[in-house]
Amino acid sequence: MRRGDLQLRAPEFVVDADDPFANDRLNRQHDIKSFCDVIQNAGEHGAIILLDGQWGSGKTAFVKMATAHLQTQDPRVAEFNAWKQSHTEIPLADLVAAISTQIDKSKMKAVKKAAGNALVHVSKMASRGIVDVDAMKISKPEIIDQWEEIEKAVGEFRTQLQLAASSDNGPLVVIIDELDRCRPDYALKVLETVRHLFDVPGVVVVLAANLKELCHTVQSIYGPNFTADRYLRRFADQYVLLTKPDEQHLSEFLEHTLEIAGLHTRISAANSPMGTDADAGKVLQLAIEATGCSIRDLEQAIFRAVAPIASVEPGFHPRPSAPQPTLMIAALTTLQVIAPDAYRGIVDGDDDDGFAAIAAICKVLGKPYEDNINDWPFTPRGQLESILIAGMSTASSGKVAEISENISRDYQKATQCSDELAATMGSRIIGIDLRTFNWVRRLVCFRDYKPSTGEQI
Repeated sequence: MRRGDLQLRAPEFVVDADDPFANDRLNRQHDIKSFCDVIQNAGEHGAIILLDGQWGSGKTAFVKMATAHLQTQDPRVAEFNAWKQSHTEIPLADLVAAISTQIDKSKMKAVKKAAGNALVHVSKMASRGIVDVDAMKISKPEIIDQWEEIEKAVGEFRTQLQLAASSDNGPLVVIIDELDRCRPDYALKVLETVRHLFDVPGVVVVLAANLKELCHTVQSIYGPNFTADRYLRRFADQYVLLTKPDEQHLSEFLEHTLEIAGLHTRISAANSPMGTDADAGKVLQLAIEATGCSIRDLEQAIFRAVAPIASVEPGFHPRPSAPQPTLMIAALTTLQVIAPDAYRGIVDGDDDDGFAAIAAICKVLGKPYEDNINDWPFTPRGQLESILIAGMSTASSGKVAEISENISRDYQKATQCSDELAATMGSRIIGIDLRTFNWVRRLVCFRDYKPSTGEQI
């Protein structure tokens, strides 16, 4: 790894306008084309579609490729990043301004004028109601007149938007991303604006968001017992769930990300023999198998490993019979992503034998599978657990039989596994040079630790 080659964070996903699926590492081309067909067919009557996916599931990459594909089919597409482009904090103003920079200005001129007129009337009413309460009590007829003016202005905006959307080439598509990252009040205002002002024939709005997090957003305003899911379903006509990619394409994504991070010459998880740096790649891949973890978690695990691995000279291996330092780095980095509280316990010295971390891993990855018990210590998860147990063990001195028995007992307690698997882990824990392990911990966590009671197990 040459000086200057380190990439410490994932780059923004880029789409080639001439080949929208050139960077599709998760094989979502078929799903995206089907999604775009739905958009095209809904254009005449208009629709609001919510693309639901958990944080880090690849929603932004999905909608970017969908945008590029739609643009090859002629529809006019405008993107709006609700988190980054909420410049005025007035959804109507932010949306119209963003759309105007991407759509034919001659068509949007009347829409911008109508939006401005609506905002003027709404702001008048808002200031009268919030700033001047006494004036509200005195001027009730005037307030009614202003309500009528607002209703007229809103109707004019909808009319102008429909006229601008009318085309022989398909609908006007507005794709709104990162809504679940916004402040709760702004996110709800965007939803209300879309439903009440943009729901017109010829306009299809796509909301890319995490429905679960949007529910939390609603409940933060209306209370924890509010039926947020039912409430939110009023804002969209159709819901599309973004599914998790299969294992093959996740492996391809892992290899690609390792290459971007500059680690591909040190780590790989594809078709490589066990006992090499390839094991580190397979341990990192556990980051996406854990409950609640995502593609973004896998990316973070990889990029968090960049600096520590760059600090280890290629080929450095103090004990040939022990795991390589890169595998130890992968183990600690993966733990940091899939079980951050357990990782913190190791950092703070609260977990002095590694078994609290093993119990936390069991919660997010499930009980150990026991199809082939003898091979379990050498699977990616078995290696992760072995490194944590051997590296953190306080029972690293004494008779081998006693150490093995203690490890077996504590492992079974942490994982609820069978006696046979517990005995296997106790007798076949991978040997680790504890000085190397402590050095790796400092590389990963940038801090010192309590000294271990022994040097090797």
